[in-house]
Amino acid sequence: MSAAVQKSRSTPKKAGWVYIMTNPAHRDDLVKIGLTTRTPKTRAEELSSSTGVPAPFHVAHAIYVTDCLAVERAVHGQLDRWRLPRREFFTVSVKTAIATVERAAQTYLPKRRSRRSRGRRVLGVAVALMLVVAAAVAAAWWFGALPVALPG
Repeated sequence: MSAAVQKSRSTPKKAGWVYIMTNPAHRDDLVKIGLTTRTPKTRAEELSSSTGVPAPFHVAHAIYVTDCLAVERAVHGQLDRWRLPRREFFTVSVKTAIATVERAAQTYLPKRRSRRSRGRRVLGVAVALMLVVAAAVAAAWWFGALPVALPG
């Protein structure tokens, strides 16, 4: 088993964003591919606030995944030959970066609930609420907090 696979198995999954950023001060074919558990916009602002950055970073693409570390590792591995040494920068087009991220993220996309299951959940909550109200009214009547005869 490879060291990368062992490391990914020992690292707990963390949902978050894998992003692609560009900077107008850099070459057109230079992209930053990274991860964040906050929003990509917040991360871009953090990177842009550094004194060594002549222009702000722009989020070219971002995708929310259930294991952002695994997706980032997969993307970095696939684009390794275009990677700047020890950095998250790659000399590839934005289009190539997006395709690579999208491909790596496929097995880590959050499960979406169908409209039907969401409807059942809402209905279940409504029924539970009605039962609680009915029990409260019955208890109030039983202990004499309500009039003996209800109007009607």
